[in-house]
Amino acid sequence: MVIIDELHGKTVAVGTPKFLTPTITARDLIRARVELELENATSGNAPVIPGELEQRLNGYRPAPDEFMMFQRGPQGSICRETDALIAIAEAGFVTNRYFLLIDDRQVETLDDQIDLAATTEAVFLLLTPLQGG
Repeated sequence: MVIIDELHGKTVAVGTPKFLTPTITARDLIRARVELELENATSGNAPVIPGELEQRLNGYRPAPDEFMMFQRGPQGSICRETDALIAIAEAGFVTNRYFLLIDDRQVETLDDQIDLAATTEAVFLLLTPLQGG
């Protein structure tokens, strides 16, 4: 299985998670996605985030093609604690902030089962609000 981010019509492969069982839940996949993002961030493969002082002075505006689905914490703060990020990611899924597609099939709940033997691609599709709505 390959995890892919899709934002503004562009796709980026995030990585290939390793699971110990042949069947997982969407919750397990979201956890793996968050862990891959943190791994990428610490290995230098993630976008550079302005420091706290710079953000306070100038605000933080991600580039249009920046893939950081789960690094924004409450009130826009940067969050790097795994459990907090997983909670944010799960809340985003439940509130339809993003969709999760498994081989073009939409996952509807955190407890939906995913058969890894039959799955090749997981797409996290981030939704962006329309102007004025």
